[in-house]
Amino acid sequence: MKILVVEDDRLNMKLYCDVLSMNGFEPIKSRNGLDAVALAEQHAPAAILMDMRLPYKNGLEITSDLKSSVLAADIPVIALTGFAAPEHRDLCLKGGCDAYISKPVSIWDLVTSISRIVGRPEPRWKLHNKQTIPPAPPAPELSTPDNLQAF
Repeated sequence: MKILVVEDDRLNMKLYCDVLSMNGFEPIKSRNGLDAVALAEQHAPAAILMDMRLPYKNGLEITSDLKSSVLAADIPVIALTGFAAPEHRDLCLKGGCDAYISKPVSIWDLVTSISRIVGRPEPRWKLHNKQTIPPAPPAPELSTPDNLQAF
């Protein structure tokens, strides 16, 4: 399942693409967003991860361009932004984004949000906050002449 990643920061791009690949998605990269509409029309991804701060056009402008495209209008867009205030979330959603994730991105939130948007089961590899890892069982005793008598 293809996911278009629109991100200008190299480290974030690598992180998102690595996480997507490890979770069975096929990332498609757009470094500046100017080619996002063409890539979306060409590859028909299941969703688009959209950074909101890009060098030439901002993420909301690109999202508007995507929503105006006959071929890309129905592709869900997930906003990625360092602005975490409720008004920024509302701005992204009103601007055409279908979901919102604030940076720094939780890997769990990233994979879960994408899975929900594209209709895949959510990953099961995360312990929830209230769960703890059970303690390890006690280590077996070392074999010594005294405890070998039981055999």
